[in-house]
Amino acid sequence: MSEELSQRVYDHLCQCLLDGRLSGSDRVSELVVAKQTGVSRSPVREALVRLRAEGLLQHVPKLGSFVRSPSRSDLEDLYAVRQWLEAGAAGAVALARDEESLTTLQRLNDETLAIAREFYRSGQQRLPAEQAARVGAIDTEFHLTLASATSNDFGSRLIARAHMMIAVGRYRVGAYGAEHVSRMYTDHDLVLRSIRRGDALEASRVMGEHIRWSASAVREQFDARQSAPASRGSRADWPEPMRRVIENAGPHHHAAAPQAPAGGTPAGPAHKPA
Repeated sequence: MSEELSQRVYDHLCQCLLDGRLSGSDRVSELVVAKQTGVSRSPVREALVRLRAEGLLQHVPKLGSFVRSPSRSDLEDLYAVRQWLEAGAAGAVALARDEESLTTLQRLNDETLAIAREFYRSGQQRLPAEQAARVGAIDTEFHLTLASATSNDFGSRLIARAHMMIAVGRYRVGAYGAEHVSRMYTDHDLVLRSIRRGDALEASRVMGEHIRWSASAVREQFDARQSAPASRGSRADWPEPMRRVIENAGPHHHAAAPQAPAGGTPAGPAHKPA
């Protein structure tokens, strides 16, 4: 029973790390977590010890447990791990082509396009906070669904842990401009199309390129934390291929994403957020 309760607390805290309820340097109170999960403090302590062992939390004597903030070096390593594992996962899913997982992935990407269309028509410079949070959640769910579709539980856990450690730095929510949303939709669509064709090599290549782009964008955000805010973009920041997808796609029409040139990176915006 204790192990089951500890797992419940662990799962709760992992979800808090993924969805932004806990971020870097936040203190994790045993009493608060016990109340949130409806358990005693003993299973909470067990879950906290496990998260500390996994590098997600750190213990400060006399103060308690705190969410670990990833350093720049941590981010480099985390994205390298993601690239190795997720490129392979995309290739594996292309060979398996599990229809239930593909349906979920398509639903998530359709929602990304719907948000992109609304964002484009609003003429705003950045996604509102609520939509930005939803885009971040969609992105995470897309990648974790893809990992889960491999049926490799160990690999899926490693990928989820990397996502949690990146998420606590809050490098995505609030940072979405036209180029970022466009690239996310386009790359995910290209991965999906490759999987549906059963093209494992292409699915793996596109996913690897997508994660390299994500790593570059996060590095820029990390380096800019102490700098002046970047100048805001304009509606013209929407890349032309994505503008055509948004303007031509009706509510029930799945427009084809622009295809990547042979041997090159996926078509889409430059490899950085606006």
